[in-house]
Amino acid sequence: MEKRVDTEHGAVVIRPYRSGDEEGVLSLWRAAFGKDISASLWRWKYLKNPYPVQIGLAVGEEGEVLVMYGGIPYFANWKGERVTITHLMDIMSHPDWRKSGLFVKTGTAFFDLFAGPDRTCFYYGFPGKYHFDIGKKYLKYTGLKNGVGFLKAETGTLGMNKMRAWGRIERMTGVDEAFDDLWKRCRKDYPFAVIRDSAFLRWRFLEHPVREYEIWGYRSCFRRGWQAYAVFAIEGETARMVDILAPASMKTTRDFLVRMGDRFHGRGIKGIETWLPEDHFLARFAASAGFKPFDEPLGFIPTGRSFHPALSLDWASQHLYYTMADGDLL
Repeated sequence: MEKRVDTEHGAVVIRPYRSGDEEGVLSLWRAAFGKDISASLWRWKYLKNPYPVQIGLAVGEEGEVLVMYGGIPYFANWKGERVTITHLMDIMSHPDWRKSGLFVKTGTAFFDLFAGPDRTCFYYGFPGKYHFDIGKKYLKYTGLKNGVGFLKAETGTLGMNKMRAWGRIERMTGVDEAFDDLWKRCRKDYPFAVIRDSAFLRWRFLEHPVREYEIWGYRSCFRRGWQAYAVFAIEGETARMVDILAPASMKTTRDFLVRMGDRFHGRGIKGIETWLPEDHFLARFAASAGFKPFDEPLGFIPTGRSFHPALSLDWASQHLYYTMADGDLL
């Protein structure tokens, strides 16, 4: 589980994260990004989630952390089978060790440690162009063919499309097993996606130590139980839809989004914006409700790498469902 690398600056050990490394990782973060991350936020992200820890570190002779390569290994649905797919994030190296080759060696060792058909079968992430180019050149990153769609709508325009006696919306203050039931009903429509069950929702949105989110559920007037949910981060006069799960039903999704627009408009919120795979049925349904496409503002490139012989990048590009909830940008 450890690999020794001899460099002109001394010996470096590449190994998995272990208890006691937190201070070194936070110090590396400060050096790499020029700012601090709170210990509570870092622990929430990597140590207090419902998933295993998947972090590789390059550690110098004095115990200093020089490179971190890691992500969150989510439980996912792959055509009805539960697998692990990892969203890569917070990959960083100390400025003094950049262009030394240590970053690539750590990334290669990371995949040797954690990737494989019976371990993590797929890695994905949202790098910017600079980091994507490095990954493509040295670590076999591939841009997913179906790009990200950035959609916006005016709440007043959405609210004008509200239908009578179709469904109703309700803001949720907690997450329970009803969301597990919703996922089970919807998963056939999401053949490759993070399992959006109560454990995921509770950790990702209710237990976040810094950000506040609003979770809204949708009920049909004709069926029992939740038919859809969406999660929003409110920033001034804009509601950012960070996550959404709904069946492949245009009527349900359209009515849900229209009613959310009407509710937000009544609160003085002028717009809703969201990121979705541009060819996904939810993107099409959102367009039918009144959302329009705009240039993506964050500049990230949806990227993947498969470690299973039966999981092609072409299929993953066509079927991977992701939202901003998969990462930590919002």
